[in-house]
Amino acid sequence: MDADQAQKMLEQIRNSYLVEMPVKCDDIENLILSLTSNFSDSYAEVYRLVHSMKGSAGTHGLAMVSAICHELEDNLAKLDESGKDVNGTEINIMLRLVDLVRRARGIALKNTSDFSETERELEAIRKESLQDEYPVLLVESSGYVKLMCQQALSSLPVQLTIEEDGLLALQRLLNKRFACVITANETKTLNGIAMISAIRNSESRNKNIKTILLTSREDLRDGKHLQVDYVINRNASLSDNLVHAFNDILANLG
Repeated sequence: MDADQAQKMLEQIRNSYLVEMPVKCDDIENLILSLTSNFSDSYAEVYRLVHSMKGSAGTHGLAMVSAICHELEDNLAKLDESGKDVNGTEINIMLRLVDLVRRARGIALKNTSDFSETERELEAIRKESLQDEYPVLLVESSGYVKLMCQQALSSLPVQLTIEEDGLLALQRLLNKRFACVITANETKTLNGIAMISAIRNSESRNKNIKTILLTSREDLRDGKHLQVDYVINRNASLSDNLVHAFNDILANLG
């Protein structure tokens, strides 16, 4: 198979994905609507479908669809596991995101890369869903440290997104605005310092994001040479130091 044949095959697979997308969007929409009445059966399935759509979109180079699915995943992840607190506002936001996927599909079918209007609408939905909270990305694989960070930030105006994989975290940072990233240095696939360096050298909206590095290494305590704003030791004082650093970040953001 030569290069032209391979390219045509990839285009056919991509077009097939776009053709099938409306049915998948309808399935996701129906499951979202059923969350208020049948949460336990609907939640796992809708999350699986959104996650699958996100992965396929990334494979086919549809970054805008992938970014919208990321946001939809994040909104699903915020729901209480019992489903008792699901409300109309949350449902409406998720339905708007599904509609945005449909619009992004329409643009992709026209073979144009102008997603500017879709990006503006996605950013507007993100701001609405935040409800005066700051979006923070936590990249950490230790369950204990994740819990410490969640508890430390629970009383602050923070909407926390958690990733364990540095490469997946970088993809989020390239596609979604965050106020701050808190990362361990030792993370899966891509370490925290490399992730921060990559975002600093990008042209993304998070190029100048505030960064907090969690580490036990003595040689990393001075974050200046690492392009890191705050370095916090992974010890018993982690929670207090994290709150102090984040309050400092909030003061500068305000």
